[in-house]
Amino acid sequence: ENKHANTLLSSDYAKTEMEIYWTKYNLDLKSKLDLVIYDDFQKVLYVVDVKTTSKPLAQFINSYEFFDYYRQMAFYIDAAINYRPYSIDWKIQPYFIVVETKDFHQCKVFDVDPADIEKGRSEYTDMLLKIAWHTKEDKWKYDKEYYTDEKIEILSLSK
Repeated sequence: ENKHANTLLSSDYAKTEMEIYWTKYNLDLKSKLDLVIYDDFQKVLYVVDVKTTSKPLAQFINSYEFFDYYRQMAFYIDAAINYRPYSIDWKIQPYFIVVETKDFHQCKVFDVDPADIEKGRSEYTDMLLKIAWHTKEDKWKYDKEYYTDEKIEILSLSK
């Protein structure tokens, strides 16, 4: 039993499976957050994503990187702020609650490095800007760079 997970999951202010529809770069977006807590008293926004893993918890960092969970968390944070814009000045507290599906079924709460959130925000923003460009131009066959890049590429066998 993990007391931090229990505290988050049993909060009277927790909103679970919260669907947020929002717009960015003229794109309609949807996020479905596992758990959000808007703590109006302490001015803290908790964004919690629940993950399960068949691997030991010590290996979760590998999934975190491989599946770009930091990018997903950045997207969820921005959705939650968009839902309640005044929370933008609050402390943002992202957590992953991770539960093993095998062996001891241990549970652990992971905090997320703010630098990872910024990296994720940058990555998802780049993706959305490309989608917005393709939507506006209605050109989908190739990557945006194919249509916009005027550089001459050097062929080299030594690459």
